[in-house]
Amino acid sequence: MTQWIYRIAMIVALLAILLLPTLIEKRRSKRRRGEFLRGRTPVSDDDFTRALGLANEVDCRLASAIRRAVALQLKVPAEMIHPTDAIQTLLFDLQCQVPDLMAAAQGVIAHELSIPLDPVYEFALSENGRGPLDAATFGGYVGFYIEYFHHLIRGSAVKYE
Repeated sequence: MTQWIYRIAMIVALLAILLLPTLIEKRRSKRRRGEFLRGRTPVSDDDFTRALGLANEVDCRLASAIRRAVALQLKVPAEMIHPTDAIQTLLFDLQCQVPDLMAAAQGVIAHELSIPLDPVYEFALSENGRGPLDAATFGGYVGFYIEYFHHLIRGSAVKYE
């Protein structure tokens, strides 16, 4: 009988050891998101794209879609991400992995164009200090992907409207 109690206690202890870090990190992430959102005012898509200086309807739609995709990764409402937010703040304070942040924007572009992306172009710009994560602000990050989008349109036979 004591062997069974010992085995059950070991299983419970093992589960606690394995699950505790995950539970602690979820709690920390929730607290960080709360701190990020506290006191912020929402910014509409129109105000967001206006702040980026975008007037073209396609660019505005793409910028808003990138913002929504990144917001999903960060687990915050899209309207709470401002063009002036520092990229490093979004990455580190909200605990987002760099590949996830980049994949969010790349996925939007791939979906909009339905053509393959050009990782060589993106990598070359990143190597020269002009990549998406070299931008100081989220607006600069979105601007990089708008430029990347136009590069893909120019380089393809697809006419995008």
